[in-house]
Order: sequence, then C-alpha cells, then structure tokens
Amino acid sequence: MTLAAELSLPGRLQSAAAARRHTLAWLREHSCPVDRDAAEQLVDELVSNALQHAGGQAVGMSLVLQPGRLRVEVRDPSRALPCMMPLSPTAESGRGMYLVDQLSYRWGADVLPTGKYVWFELALRPARTPTRPPQRRQSRKTATPRSAVLGQLLLVPTQRRPCAERAPRPS
Repeated sequence: MTLAAELSLPGRLQSAAAARRHTLAWLREHSCPVDRDAAEQLVDELVSNALQHAGGQAVGMSLVLQPGRLRVEVRDPSRALPCMMPLSPTAESGRGMYLVDQLSYRWGADVLPTGKYVWFELALRPARTPTRPPQRRQSRKTATPRSAVLGQLLLVPTQRRPCAERAPRPS
C-alpha cells in the first residue's frame, strides 16, 4: 500500500516550520512507524535549503509512504545540486547535508527541467509482534552470555556520497 501527500510552501522562511508540522501530523495520522524526530529534522533541513536557494519562490514537498520506507521529496526552482562540503570546526553553517547523510537510510537529488528535487528515505520500524507467553528462565550456566549477543549485532557503515556537481545554468 502506498500513501502520499503533497504540500506547496510559499517562499518564506516560516514555511519550514509549516512543513515540519505537516509532516508530523501526517505521520501521526497514518501511524507511520518511523523515527519522527529524524523525519522532522530532515524535512526542516531540506525545506530550509530549498527556501534559501529558491529566491523567494514557492517550493513543494511530497511525503510517500511505501512498503518498508518513507520517502520525502522537496522541489525548488534552483538547479544547483546539494553538496557535502569539507567542514571547518569554526563554520556556522554547512552541516545540513551531513545530517541528511547520517540520519537517512539513503538520499539523493535529481535535476528537473525547471529546477530539482532533493529526497531522503527513512526505513520503517518493523511492526510489533504479539507478546509471547513467558518462558522458563534458563539457568545461568546455559544462558547465552550478554557479550556474545552484543557481538552478533551488525553495524552497517554509512556509504559516503560524493558531492553533486553544480548543474549548468540554462542558456
């Protein structure tokens, strides 16, 4: 089952707050099992970036709930693609796409004839399984040591995505 929502946002900074509110309300309405804090942070980042580069023009946002994932797309009229720039410890900005990279399952950007859209995806949490009846406790001698269980956890490294080249300006 796929659910979707579209939102058009005026080209002013207050639109980022409206996008966050709309996203959280939509996720609650559809009982979406996703990290809502991450969704809110990433929506804020992409919408703020779009507004900054849109030159006062409206931007659009789509929320798409698909099996296993939530996809959010933000459209703006600029053809300049996002880039993860080298960070300076004293820089006051420029960390947004690093947040997107670290908090999302995956992300990307696509150029359109009249601008671009930047998107991210968040993995949905598995549905809760019904509680099983309590089982007898194992004796300490046969129980799996906690360190062995923790050692089985897999850490998947985040794949760094290269900076997108600036799209050529239309002639």
